[in-house]
Amino acid sequence: MKHSGTNLRSLYVDRLHFLSPKLDDSSKNDVSVRSTDYARTIESVQHLLDGLYPREVRQTEGLEVRVRPLEDENMHPDPSCASLNAATKQFRQTVQQTLGPETNALLRKFKHLGADETKNPLRQIHRLYDLSSCMQAHGLGLPKDVSPEDVERMEHITTNQWWMIYDSSESLATLAIGRMLKDVKEQIMTSVENRQGKVKLGLFSGHDSTIAPVLSALDAFGGKYPGFAAMIQFELFTLTAPPSLTSRLIRPFQQPQHYIRMLYNGKPITLPACSKKGDHLDGNPSMCTLQAFMKKVDSMVPKDYEGMCRSEERVESEWKD
Repeated sequence: MKHSGTNLRSLYVDRLHFLSPKLDDSSKNDVSVRSTDYARTIESVQHLLDGLYPREVRQTEGLEVRVRPLEDENMHPDPSCASLNAATKQFRQTVQQTLGPETNALLRKFKHLGADETKNPLRQIHRLYDLSSCMQAHGLGLPKDVSPEDVERMEHITTNQWWMIYDSSESLATLAIGRMLKDVKEQIMTSVENRQGKVKLGLFSGHDSTIAPVLSALDAFGGKYPGFAAMIQFELFTLTAPPSLTSRLIRPFQQPQHYIRMLYNGKPITLPACSKKGDHLDGNPSMCTLQAFMKKVDSMVPKDYEGMCRSEERVESEWKD
């Protein structure tokens, strides 16, 4: 995560001169930080900030990391949303029926690692995948008799288990992450409208259960499990002058035009919602017009969240161990 912060500094401080090179009592107001109330997400954003503003350029006590209580958190699927829990249970039953033979074969192979076919097979594959991918990420090699191909198979199963449900249903993606997208919209529009409280950089430190639903909600999920330190960026651009002399003569008093570009792990993403002519900057389909981007975001914000979550079937959330 410190490396991610260093990359952000290289781009937004050194290259674009967008953020202040130092963090002091004035420039700290340019940055807002929010995290879920977990030690790992708070520590992750602390490491990122250490890369963005190394010790030698910090001239203030630091930045406040804001957290919400679990009942108010919207950066991951709500464990108390009954209809989402019921749909998730049904979806995973279908996944197990479809991928059961492959799942059980892997569990038999990994008995020496504590795998047990009599326990929840999907959860066990997830934990084995989590262990293996963590070891890979830290250059520790893989557990005994686990091959890179095995890790790919476990990733496929785990991705289907946890994330493909949001690709399969727009309404479920809305329940999972729509409320957070509303918060992201509010922060962007505060800058567009130059309202009090605007910031240059808003950081949200969440989970794989934040990244994957956001990608699905915006039709950008590629079927791959979000890796360690995965990052989504929403960049706001303002075009302050028409691009040609002709358009300046025709529209001399044109208002500034705003565009949103989404990046995933540093790479620009072309969103389907912005693919039509007029919905992106000419010649650059990854630069969504603000209107096209916000239209898509608005479509994913639940209009009646409590009502959508009601269900006669009471199902315990599978987000809990």
